[in-house]
Amino acid sequence: MRINPEIVKDIFNSTIQSIVTLMKEIFDREQAFEVSQILLVGGFSECALVQDAIKRAFPGKRIINPEEAGLCVLKGACLFGHKPDYIISRVMQYTYGTGTSLSFDANIHDKEHLVIEEDGEFCDGLFEVIVRKNDTVDIATAIEHNFTVDCNDQEPWELSLYASTKEKPMYVDEKGCTLLGSMKISFSKASDIERELRVAFLFGNTELGVTATDILTGETVSSTFNLN
Repeated sequence: MRINPEIVKDIFNSTIQSIVTLMKEIFDREQAFEVSQILLVGGFSECALVQDAIKRAFPGKRIINPEEAGLCVLKGACLFGHKPDYIISRVMQYTYGTGTSLSFDANIHDKEHLVIEEDGEFCDGLFEVIVRKNDTVDIATAIEHNFTVDCNDQEPWELSLYASTKEKPMYVDEKGCTLLGSMKISFSKASDIERELRVAFLFGNTELGVTATDILTGETVSSTFNLN
């Protein structure tokens, strides 16, 4: 059976153009302005059509095609497992944050998020940003935020983490926002008043670590984030 080469090219064209478009978007970012070389890895990078399209799209950059490119991802994963500091920083793919409530402002907030309580009107479900999409975060960097929580000592404090495809999300329930999961933090020392907590989020690794410190007592608890 003989197939016209143009038909085969058309089959791959849409996927290849999507790859090139994404690469152009990345190179337009400030962090990538000085990148002069492109390393092609993964099984699809061995395709001559892919290689040709990238060379034509980025004539001013050096294109590197290593041998056994299909095994590079596997080898890289093994090397990273033995020596995690090979990677010194990561560019955040999403905006990460928690949900919070603030005093309701009719000029800013949607009425559907209005919550009326004894001590006033509040906007519930606001997205409080911890780290923003496209930010560069060094490995083992702790990003700290303070929280005021009304803690019942019989029940742990629950902290939920969200991810958004937007750089500036407004609400945790808007389009593009996803609940990644939640963690429960318990304190051993009793307290009849609100707790002021300093929470450190450890980004940049393959897992998210969280440490919460009671500012008044100095008690610290740690937890790892479990994805849903």
